[in-house]
Amino acid sequence: MKPRLYASLCLLVVFVLLIRLDGLAALAPSQVSQQAENVEFVGQMGGEINAVAVAGDYAYAGVGPCLVVFDVSDPTAPTQVAKTLPLPDIIHGVAVSGEYAYVADYTAGLYVVDISSPTSPTIAGFYETSWLALSVAISGSYAYIAAQSVGLMVIDISDPSSPSELALVDTAGYALDLAILGDYAYIADSSGLTIVDISDPSAPSVSSFYDTAGSAYGIDAAGNYAYVADDYDGLRVINVSDPAHPLEAGHYDPVYAVWDVALVGQVAYLAEHSDGLEVVDLSIPTSPLPVGSCDTPGWALDVTAAGDLAYVMDAAGGLRIIDASTPADPVELSAYTPPMSIYHVAVAGSYAYAADGEAGLRVVDISTPENPRLVSSLAVGSETWDLAVSVSYAYVADPFSGLYVVDITDPLHPQQIGFYNSPGFALGVVLTGSYAYLADGDVGGLRVIDITTPSSPTLVGYVDTPGDGQGVALSGSYVYVADGPSGGLQVIDVSNPAAPAIIGGLNTPGVALAVDVAGSYAYVADGPDGMRVVDISAPNDPVEVGVYDSPGAVVDVNILGSLAYLADNYGGLRVVDVYDPANPTEIGYYDTAGSAYGVQAVGDFIFVADQKGGLIILDFGIAQPFFRFNLPLVLRSDIAEP
Repeated sequence: MKPRLYASLCLLVVFVLLIRLDGLAALAPSQVSQQAENVEFVGQMGGEINAVAVAGDYAYAGVGPCLVVFDVSDPTAPTQVAKTLPLPDIIHGVAVSGEYAYVADYTAGLYVVDISSPTSPTIAGFYETSWLALSVAISGSYAYIAAQSVGLMVIDISDPSSPSELALVDTAGYALDLAILGDYAYIADSSGLTIVDISDPSAPSVSSFYDTAGSAYGIDAAGNYAYVADDYDGLRVINVSDPAHPLEAGHYDPVYAVWDVALVGQVAYLAEHSDGLEVVDLSIPTSPLPVGSCDTPGWALDVTAAGDLAYVMDAAGGLRIIDASTPADPVELSAYTPPMSIYHVAVAGSYAYAADGEAGLRVVDISTPENPRLVSSLAVGSETWDLAVSVSYAYVADPFSGLYVVDITDPLHPQQIGFYNSPGFALGVVLTGSYAYLADGDVGGLRVIDITTPSSPTLVGYVDTPGDGQGVALSGSYVYVADGPSGGLQVIDVSNPAAPAIIGGLNTPGVALAVDVAGSYAYVADGPDGMRVVDISAPNDPVEVGVYDSPGAVVDVNILGSLAYLADNYGGLRVVDVYDPANPTEIGYYDTAGSAYGVQAVGDFIFVADQKGGLIILDFGIAQPFFRFNLPLVLRSDIAEP
């Protein structure tokens, strides 16, 4: 594996993450709430799993922007029975009380879901906020929300259809998680424990703060103790018998970092990042004693417990259900691993092939677009980033390894059959006939790979580009490389694959991340500088002729007919009319819940790879020619108002 100090990939990943955070900080809640124009939601699956709550025979998990209901009456075979329509943002917290599930929906606030019939959940109410809802707990007629920099928010839910803000109390740090015990809320407050008196929910007040040794990420409380998941400083046991004067009573230092804790009786279940789940005996709270562990394939970030079962949110490993009835020997019973951090998608026939980061290649049955189904997965390399699909093979770009060849003759049973170890950071791939063209970052430039024998891909030629090869497109005997912030657009003659040669280039003002070509024009995804339209009728002298300035940052572009479909990071999907290349005009959009990284349009359907929201299928069903007559646009929403 190549080192994770990854020049080219960092350039892209850090860039999109920073602009995502900056964008959210600058926008009002109404500006980041989900909406659409001329683009209609069809189907969705997957997304990152941040939270789950268990009640009776059902588990309610936040999977990307959807609340997904699982029948866990047989924990060895959990079955998805229902899910909501996508909420405006990625779900970060779930709590269940009575016939309702309460969802902390990050930038969108609190959503109330009626689960009186678990197989038919419906949105009953919501409270839109200006803060980030990270965790939620219910006590009586009130929802308590850890709202990051805002602190603790109290919401009156006596009428679930119309929740209303009751009170707010600022905390010392960033409120990340909370537990309610009696008249007090115990908050994992980034740098320690904040205790808030909620005896009068309308007037909560901070009783005390205890500065823990590390970074407080998770918390649970029972009896006279609060148990803080303190990152690299382990589990801290805080005596809160006098809430005004908390004192550390004990601690446990595991091998790695503790990100969350869940209590059942005298047992604590710890989510320990790369070390999975650890079971700790708390019969003597001052001396926590580890008794057993269960390694998980991903990063254990969060944990919920119900009886002898622990439900671990395991990043790329999905949701893991672990039986801890024998604490010394916890055993994984089952797992649910939907597509999560999807970066790119390629569609062929009735299947969508998704590049799912650390989870590898995902194959999704899209024969019924309203109900996409995950049918197979294959771990490929260490970080599946981009892919291209031919009739029988998928070619997968892994920034840390190179190019993998996967036999998809049987989509239900994909098999890796070939591999090319590239010297750089394989970020983009395109196919033609007997060759794969690989954008290989700042080290490898453009690599020309002979795939005549898919099981044995072989380098036949390469050329170093001036920048960081990020994306690649092919037209005729020319390859067009999106070459990062310093290389812009590079035009490469590949008429002799063994001797590719740069014949032209154009510096773009932003970060050239992807490119597509149609006719005499190249369309460059230029990050924060939008989409650049470049005349390539003279390949040795490309000239910019048009610009579309997107609200987000254009990460990917796909041209179909006279329309450009843009993955615009936090700006979601943008549909741009490029009939007049000098005057690209937006005619539709859809704000995805996460960060739109990749896009492919097939017919009327648009497939969006969303880094946190999974695979999103949209419909742009308005015939293109009608836009030439400037017919009025129709505003539609993808989600019904509760």
